[in-house]
Amino acid sequence: MSSARDDLEETVREEWCAVLDISSAEPGDDFFELGGNSLQAARLVERLESRLGIEFPLEALFVEGTLQAVVTACAGAATVTVTAPQAESGVAR
Repeated sequence: MSSARDDLEETVREEWCAVLDISSAEPGDDFFELGGNSLQAARLVERLESRLGIEFPLEALFVEGTLQAVVTACAGAATVTVTAPQAESGVAR
């Protein structure tokens, strides 16, 4: 049986590989060293946010750059998203 962390890691790995058009990735792989560029980075962030329902912290990709850093950032963003108080209906943000 897989854990939520394993499922999250697999989802991030799938999106990472799809955006970079590669077949597999390891936790220490660097997005930009694998040929990623800023347009692909934006695409990855959009796909992760859409699929996971999170707000992705860009610095995890542009500063750290590894698959593991992206997984960790997604896990942290998912925790914040789930535990953040909901705005009242009709209140502008």
